[in-house]
Amino acid sequence: MRKEWRRRSIMAALLAMGTMLAAPARAADVPGNPSGGLWQRGELLGSMGGLRPLLAKGGITFKLSDAETLFGNTTGGTRRSLAFQGLISMELKLDTGKAFGWQGGTFRVSGEQLHGVGLSELSLDNLNTVTSIEDPAQTSLYELWYDQKFGGGLVDIRIGRQAAGREFMISAKEDSFINSSFGWPTLSAEDLPGGGPDYPYAFTGARLALHPNRDLLWRTGVYDSNYSGDGFSLARGAFVISELDISHGQAKHPRYLPGSLRLGLWYDSNSFADQHVSVDGLSLADPAAQARPLPHHGDHGVYLGGGQTLYRGKPREIGVIGRVMMAPGDRNIVDLFADLGLALTGMLPGREHDVIVAGAGYARISHARRLLDLDVRRYTNPLYPVGSAESFVELGYEAKIAPWWHVEPDFQYILNPGGGVPNSRPGRRRIPSAAVFGVYSLVKF
Repeated sequence: MRKEWRRRSIMAALLAMGTMLAAPARAADVPGNPSGGLWQRGELLGSMGGLRPLLAKGGITFKLSDAETLFGNTTGGTRRSLAFQGLISMELKLDTGKAFGWQGGTFRVSGEQLHGVGLSELSLDNLNTVTSIEDPAQTSLYELWYDQKFGGGLVDIRIGRQAAGREFMISAKEDSFINSSFGWPTLSAEDLPGGGPDYPYAFTGARLALHPNRDLLWRTGVYDSNYSGDGFSLARGAFVISELDISHGQAKHPRYLPGSLRLGLWYDSNSFADQHVSVDGLSLADPAAQARPLPHHGDHGVYLGGGQTLYRGKPREIGVIGRVMMAPGDRNIVDLFADLGLALTGMLPGREHDVIVAGAGYARISHARRLLDLDVRRYTNPLYPVGSAESFVELGYEAKIAPWWHVEPDFQYILNPGGGVPNSRPGRRRIPSAAVFGVYSLVKF
């Protein structure tokens, strides 16, 4: 039965890829055009009977998209399963210059409806979740902010509820990857209260950006920590992040292939629990210890990332992205994170906008947490697994069926899910490594 289920899953992924490759090549060759035919328009609904152009004249932009995922693990994990999850996103943006002459201003509001259940939650318990949309089903307001540019974009201030992951810690090609670690990094998602100011929650705060020239950008943001939906309050703690982005090859006729380097740091003023020691100095696993972990004031991290185009010869392009991030090991579950990705565009004849991706990620369990595991083994269970690290590899093919429809068959192999989390099933000390197949679909309405 397992072999048959595995065979059908793989055949379904291959069938999806074959269907995409057989789609009209002209769909990927024509830029999005609201008034074009079905396969040329930028959105499925096109001009919406003239409504979109009419709204645009007043400075209003409306966007609606639906991302759907279907993934299953053919081996490994806590059990074999197939998981379906989708995310419907809506955005309304107002250009205040077009609307009423207030130049440089933008107002944005967005909402999300998440349905289904993700494979990571269902049967993997991994740190680097299989998709970037995994979270419990919900319908909610997402972002609500006002952005004002001064001096032709030299200074940019944004205030309101916002997702820091849209601007900080990201790389240009990360959207072509499915695994969540290529977006908001796993270290931040695991260590910060509420996962930090990114999906599925936008945190209230302010962001300042300075853009002195084409190749230099500095951003700093201050957000409330420990997410709450009742507004901005530093009483719950503050999350501060600052990033310097140095680019090259951005001119119209550059001397070098384009690339960028990002150097950043963050600080969170919350109280963080020690991963090994209790308030009385004993191991948390010691039966004589108090149950309360030793508190630490504040947490911080540093990161380095970037991307570089390695080759460009129309229509083909090869680019690479990568990041590394570190945080203190005494108060964090993950103290080291790294990822690396390769994107190859236009490699197949007639599919100049399709992207082949190959990537890998690594999240290391902190030294303090590993010491706690050793103590649990010493005091309670001699077979208790000791944490180490979780890593994964990903291979995917992003096919642009039309400007408004992208489909991507994807394979991931997850080694040591959870970094050594004990398996709840009898007779197994660790969760076995998992082979995951699936498909991701994005439709822009």
